Amino acid sequence: MDIEMIDVVDATLKEVKLKAQVSDFMDTTKPISAHCDFDFGNLKAGMDTIDADISGVSGSLTMIPSKKNKNNPEIRFTYNNKKIAARMGNTMSFTGDIVKLKGKGIYDDQEKELFLQWSPDLNANISNGILHMSSLNVPVEIPSIIFDFTPEKFVINESHVILDKSSFKLSGVITNIDKYYRKTDLLKANLDFVSDNTNINQIMDIVSGFGTSDSAAATDVDVVSKEDNPFMVPLGIDVLLNTWVKKATVGQTIIENVQGSLTVKDGVMILEEIGFTCEAAKMQLTAIYRSPRKNHLFAGIDFHLLDVDIASLLKMIPEIDTLVPMLKSFAGKAEFHLGAQTNLKSNYELKMSTLRASAALEGQDLVLMDSETFSEIAKQLVFNKKTENKVDSISVEMTVFKDEIDIYPFLIVMDKYKAVASGRHNLDMSFDYHISVTDSPLPTRLGLDVSGNIQNLKYKLVPCKYANLYRPEKQKAVEKRTLELKKLISDALKENVKQ
Repeated sequence: MDIEMIDVVDATLKEVKLKAQVSDFMDTTKPISAHCDFDFGNLKAGMDTIDADISGVSGSLTMIPSKKNKNNPEIRFTYNNKKIAARMGNTMSFTGDIVKLKGKGIYDDQEKELFLQWSPDLNANISNGILHMSSLNVPVEIPSIIFDFTPEKFVINESHVILDKSSFKLSGVITNIDKYYRKTDLLKANLDFVSDNTNINQIMDIVSGFGTSDSAAATDVDVVSKEDNPFMVPLGIDVLLNTWVKKATVGQTIIENVQGSLTVKDGVMILEEIGFTCEAAKMQLTAIYRSPRKNHLFAGIDFHLLDVDIASLLKMIPEIDTLVPMLKSFAGKAEFHLGAQTNLKSNYELKMSTLRASAALEGQDLVLMDSETFSEIAKQLVFNKKTENKVDSISVEMTVFKDEIDIYPFLIVMDKYKAVASGRHNLDMSFDYHISVTDSPLPTRLGLDVSGNIQNLKYKLVPCKYANLYRPEKQKAVEKRTLELKKLISDALKENVKQ
């Protein structure tokens, strides 16, 4: 059977089996009712820029007057195919094996948009689908997906998706679709994301800027470089993603056992107590990220690392060396806690005038890397020559404001010596420290001021600033910064709540 409707559709059907029933179409007082059962061995059709080649097509189509308005039709259908290959110009193409659809649509002539006119109700079961889109540089493979869709609720019962190097299963509920389409509310979702392997940067590139118009994105004339492409948090959605990822790639770093929740709400991304591990440490991250403009980004983090290898940490996250320069002076494993808030440029460079941070480092059996500096300090304070540059224990707290790092008094235990140090450490690598020996096998306690920059340090013996056996009190600066971050997150989740 060859069918041609000029300027509408051109189709060829093979092995055609049709069974149709229709009401009296001569009766103009009633809308037409019709039912059709169809079974095609093969269907090839073209409509404008859409082409399809489908085999093993079967199903049914029913059209009856709507109960709400008898002048409008209600359409019910079932559809099955064994193979499908469809293309929409150069924009999109889809191939797949078994496709099973069942649904209905009720026409509403009061609506202007096609989606709202029909308010489709659909149940779908698709196997071995491959979707190509011009907006994506990789295909979306769909080994399986089963879902139920209505304008009010989209339920993903189960799905398996492969996106280049990422493979994940997604399930859950998406609501407010019709309200989002009418621009009266956010698109809401609560989804479970389970994956054996995920490339986080690639997925972020795909969803970056969702809901943002091109004209709005192009208004930021202060972008550092035209090539800068920071992650722009999607707008118009309120999505909670519960994650369980066995292995994830972030840049050049591989992390494992990623668990926690991620919320994206109308331009704000929030990570709440995301736990993960890598070769450097066991970690937990709570963070907030906003991207109103490309060159006006904001990040707030509460980053807790247990049993972290300091060298691996600095290699994995080089930015931490900017916040806590003294870290690279140590080797070994420690516990590190960082709380920070800052604005960022379009290339993620810190805007130092906005930086506010606190950090704490606790460790045992660390090694001081700069042996020349240590040797000079040990010489000035009359340490035993046999004393190794090994720190038995250390507990440091510090705060960062703009380009200044204030080091609160902290205790260093080395062999039979105990010392308390404090001072200021600037991001231009200049120093102003004081060290007091608070316990030693020697009869005399000495104090030492260390100042200058790393290439030209100056040492001056002075009276001890801290008393014998002095024990510094904890300032809990990171905890205070964490409370501020939690308030920021709470306020962000309450924003843009539409009544």
